[in-house]
Amino acid sequence: MISQILKSIIDIFRRKPPSAKPVMLRIFWATGGMPSSYSAVVTALATSIAFVEGLGSPLFILAFFYAFIGRETAIIDHHESTPPEDVLVSDIRTDYGACSSIIFSYFRELDQLIPSSVSTALLVGLLADTALMTRRVSRADIEAYTTLYDTSDIRLVNSILRNKLRQEDLVFYRQAIDRVRIQDRFAFCYLDEGCDVSLLGIIGDFFKRPAQSGC
Repeated sequence: MISQILKSIIDIFRRKPPSAKPVMLRIFWATGGMPSSYSAVVTALATSIAFVEGLGSPLFILAFFYAFIGRETAIIDHHESTPPEDVLVSDIRTDYGACSSIIFSYFRELDQLIPSSVSTALLVGLLADTALMTRRVSRADIEAYTTLYDTSDIRLVNSILRNKLRQEDLVFYRQAIDRVRIQDRFAFCYLDEGCDVSLLGIIGDFFKRPAQSGC
């Protein structure tokens, strides 16, 4: 924990950021901040109990499994939401069309190069959230798109976004269309057998488009 704090302080003095926001971003993300510190603490706790109480003690078993429980350290979203009070970092930008654009801004603010694999993942998320740049697109989304496009694996992006529907998938489309109920701009539908999570997202987008186009 001491090394994490010292590393962050040294980094701040070396870079001299102009505001508090880049400082928080660098402490929690770029310098291996709280997530890795949390892992170090719970791992050290389990190890200490193992030495003192022994591997067969109930206390060690409890600490061992506790070490595998993750901690919610940040919420990054472009939808309206209320973050928990104990979350360390909350960055909610409802004027953005995609979370990918928020992540992209972190790289820009920290002056970090974006690897091609990361660019590809961010571009997929950007295009999916904005329905191929046709839904709730902001200037930040356009800036992210123009930059990420040049460094992404476009063939991989296209192969991910162009989902191939199978003939048997059409059954779920028909069930959804026949059974959908709309109330207060919310659509509800029950599928007897359920369906694949990816297909469920596609069907959900299918119902969102008429409402957003004003139909």
